[in-house]
Amino acid sequence: MDHCAKSQLSKTPPENVITVTMLVSGWLVFLLSRHFIKMEVKEPRCTLISNAEAFCLLKEAKEKHNKERSLRQHQTILYETIKYLKATPAISQTSDNVKELIRALEAYKLTGAELLQIVNHRPAGVVDLGILIEECEERLSDEQVEEILGLISKHLPSPLDEQSELESVKSKP
Repeated sequence: MDHCAKSQLSKTPPENVITVTMLVSGWLVFLLSRHFIKMEVKEPRCTLISNAEAFCLLKEAKEKHNKERSLRQHQTILYETIKYLKATPAISQTSDNVKELIRALEAYKLTGAELLQIVNHRPAGVVDLGILIEECEERLSDEQVEEILGLISKHLPSPLDEQSELESVKSKP
């Protein structure tokens, strides 16, 4: 899976909405880039990244520094963060999935922060989506909410589908 593409959410300006997920992934990337990993700035601008993009960056960092014993704390942070991200929908997302979903959701005029939350959490129900979209009931009709859930289901694979697929492959002789 191609988790390592440029942030798909950089087109939309970041909002003043800060969520736990954005704080965690943003903080970890900042921490790793400042203290452990020598990184080159390719495009000098700030952008939000999804959990899938953070997962990719951390996997690459782990592979680069896996053999260096002097970075034990660094490896612990990488291990724990990757372990956390493997339990999220990020593990089954590709950059193509995310691009297609964002294009499909353009008509709903969602903010960058809302798009990021949708990608990171992959809501499956009305309540889940309502929590991620500010003033959802005022901005979107019930039909639009159902359409958005359909688009999410269509474009972002469910981590449960991928797990059951892996289990069925393992059980075959």
